[in-house]
Amino acid sequence: MDSRRSRRFFIFCAALFSFALLFFVARDIFVRFFLPEAASISVTVLEASRFEPVELLLAQPTLVALIAWLSPFRSFGVLWPSVCAAAGLLLAIALLYPLRASSRPLFSLLFFIPTVLSAPFLFMLTADPASAIAVACLSVAVADMLSHLRTGHTFPLFSAGLALGLVPFAASWGLYAVLGAVIVNRLLIEAEEHGFFAEYIVLFTPFLLGGGGWWFLHWVYRKGGSLFMPLSLPLPEASLFPLTSFVLLVGAVVTLCAIRCGKDREDCAISFRFFLLCFTYLGAVWLLLPAAETRLRLALLSVGILLIFLAASLLPFRRRMAPFIILLLLCVVTWRELPAHSRNLARWSDALRGEGTISGLYPSEESVGRYLHDRLSGIEIGLDGRAPLVEFFAKGRVRFVPPYEQPLPEVVLRSSFAPPSGGQNVLLRSERWILLQRAP
Repeated sequence: MDSRRSRRFFIFCAALFSFALLFFVARDIFVRFFLPEAASISVTVLEASRFEPVELLLAQPTLVALIAWLSPFRSFGVLWPSVCAAAGLLLAIALLYPLRASSRPLFSLLFFIPTVLSAPFLFMLTADPASAIAVACLSVAVADMLSHLRTGHTFPLFSAGLALGLVPFAASWGLYAVLGAVIVNRLLIEAEEHGFFAEYIVLFTPFLLGGGGWWFLHWVYRKGGSLFMPLSLPLPEASLFPLTSFVLLVGAVVTLCAIRCGKDREDCAISFRFFLLCFTYLGAVWLLLPAAETRLRLALLSVGILLIFLAASLLPFRRRMAPFIILLLLCVVTWRELPAHSRNLARWSDALRGEGTISGLYPSEESVGRYLHDRLSGIEIGLDGRAPLVEFFAKGRVRFVPPYEQPLPEVVLRSSFAPPSGGQNVLLRSERWILLQRAP
């Protein structure tokens, strides 16, 4: 009993320390770099009285918005870092989850280090909670799908269905993951002695019920609005990351060739075929993506690294150092190539080092902040429901929210700012005060 309590206390302390570490790193990055949906979700939570209940219910990305609602922090500069820390902690736990089925769990922790320190994963841990939650759910889903195929147990299939059903509600690219699971499971199920319809009912019913209900709500309240919000980066760009994709391809080949077949040849064939289909589908999606989908390519790189990590942790290998070397090489290559090919990731890496300012991402904010400081020092007035909002950061950094209209548009960052005309209401908001002022 004492050993169990000690273990639980150790796990609690480790989780608390990890959350605190991620929180302070994300908070430091937040004043220099943040994704566009950070303002959308933060404003929805902090200014809930200005939104209709349905709009609050349909906030996107759904799981990220839910974490923001559950967060105890209600300061604009603290809310989003707490969401990033919570999502990052979920991702770390999800990566450790498959190790329980590893033949050498302590040795498999060696693969954990280069995985989380690679640029795509560290980006998710510190700035992209939507993709962090999606990859966390996908880690559980892939590990349990493989466990079901290898053992025939039904509980992992049920668990995989629940995890897979949550992926699209964390990030829009989760639809690709669900489609991939359909294809991979369909090609594998013909080679196995399992019921086709039973497999699909258990595996995909959670997504069909959740996705169908979500679509119905959008159709009723938003007249058929988008089911899942496309996630963007602050600066428009197109990046392919050729070197990283090549190393990932080599890593997939090395991983498949290093799988060792023992006495259970059938189990080895199932595992090999499963990861072969996963890597093939991932490569096909990568080739079909347009160059402008930089953030989606970043997510696919994360999924590719995840597959190598799961294969190295769960499968018997001839040489276990081969996948570790591949993961270590991917960690180095991603840090050398991704910031060099992407302006967004270059800004993020600068923020990670404590450099750069938010005005580098949103140049208009510096001049607007200066204008607001110099000109908008008037008289407090009552709140006007149709006043354009200006989210005011510390040190003159501001974010804009469009005026309330019917139907209410998604919260976006304005690309330019026109000084308010005389008598127009402007809401200034910082971490310490809220003041509605009238432009002179």
